Amino acid sequence: MSEYRDMADLFGGDGTQSGPLLEAQEDSALLFSAHINHESRLFRQLEDMGSRVMFSAVEKGAFGWIGDRVSLFVGDAPEGLELDRRRDFLESAAEQIFDSQPGGIRISVRNQLLLGVFLGGVKNLMTSALPGIGFDTLPERHGCRLVRISPEQPLGNGAPEALYYGVIRDGLYVSFNEATLNRVIDRCHSLRTSAKDGTTATAEPPAAAGPSDREAGSNASGETASSWIDDSHVAFSVDLEKAPRWRRLLADLFDRHGSKMCDESIQRRKLLERLWLGSDALQRSFQGGAPRCPLGGTFARDRKGRIDCDHVKPKGVRPGEKNPLRTLQSLRVKLRFTENGVRTTVELKDERVKVSKTFAR
Repeated sequence: MSEYRDMADLFGGDGTQSGPLLEAQEDSALLFSAHINHESRLFRQLEDMGSRVMFSAVEKGAFGWIGDRVSLFVGDAPEGLELDRRRDFLESAAEQIFDSQPGGIRISVRNQLLLGVFLGGVKNLMTSALPGIGFDTLPERHGCRLVRISPEQPLGNGAPEALYYGVIRDGLYVSFNEATLNRVIDRCHSLRTSAKDGTTATAEPPAAAGPSDREAGSNASGETASSWIDDSHVAFSVDLEKAPRWRRLLADLFDRHGSKMCDESIQRRKLLERLWLGSDALQRSFQGGAPRCPLGGTFARDRKGRIDCDHVKPKGVRPGEKNPLRTLQSLRVKLRFTENGVRTTVELKDERVKVSKTFAR
């Protein structure tokens, strides 16, 4: 598919992800990290567009400052976050998590001079197009300064009150949460101090990894905070042990949409039967698996020969009983694009966990 080819082109190419990753922190519930191929068609198009709009005089293009890695990291859901059941999940969540959600985006920087030109161009464009937008430099913190972008008047409709960015070591960080970036700065300072003293920094919350394996720290098995990402082009992880509030919200979402997903599986099974692929064995050989009810129900035919599922019956599966998000602890996925396709590694940890009465129905 064209989407796959574009992803392989943008995130693949020569080189892979390697070395400690600042966002592979112990309290990150979700992490996405990808290698950036500067020779890809999409990246060249992005540079050309940016140069025409903002930086026609910059020889390397508007995005020549970008390094070889981009990352997204998210912590647990904010305290007291409750989603509106009558509305779309993502829309309801987006209106509530901007200001209080820990996490952000990091883009590695390979040329700070070009980054300075880029940020200056962005500021000029925004202040010209949107009068009333302020750029305020915050007080220095361990040698780093953050910039707050905020409107004079609140935008309303769930829009964030401010956006923060700053260059921390070799990365440009952007977040709606100032405390997140302050923790990254504090952790980096602690790691630098411990590296000079020859000690290991453990006193502060592990908000970041440092520039070396020794600074990043390792567990009993010798694995550094980000070593599982090495030699990959794309890496993604979810750790629900560190995100009990996200677990509750996502498990509830799964239950709410379980019946819809079951209906889709039934329709898929009907389509396979029209292709003379009625048995589970034929379906597995054709597409690698057979459609199933995500709620744990069993497909059967009623008296009229129609396929039905017993999860809707009084003695069927109870809501949440077969919900995988109630037992999933962690998931790691990494991809490496090769000339012959893509090499995929999946690590799954799924065990029965104790759940509170809040969502143990």
